Amino acid sequence: MDIVAGILLLAAATVGLFPLTSAHQHHEPPRRLVGVHLGLAVLGFLALVVYAISTDQPHKHGDTLTLLSIAALLGGVVWRTPRLPWIIAYALAGGFAVLWLLTYLIPTT
Repeated sequence: MDIVAGILLLAAATVGLFPLTSAHQHHEPPRRLVGVHLGLAVLGFLALVVYAISTDQPHKHGDTLTLLSIAALLGGVVWRTPRLPWIIAYALAGGFAVLWLLTYLIPTT
């Protein structure tokens, strides 16, 4: 389940790059693309919550869920006031959260 969450969140981050580039060019991003980004992010977050609840180590993904929650709050700010500094903060927070999750998913030997 954590791998599913990782794939969904990585896909959300990838799809989120396209609205980021259009916002940087001061264009409104396509609503359908923003909807796909939002749907993938919500599904990935929910999959991670389900995994964190059902596993014997729920603290393992607590920090990732916290980082994703901060990114979600910044996403709400971006939705209301799409200014470039908020967009950059949102992209950095979301990207860092996904990279943090990948550190748990990629096995170390």
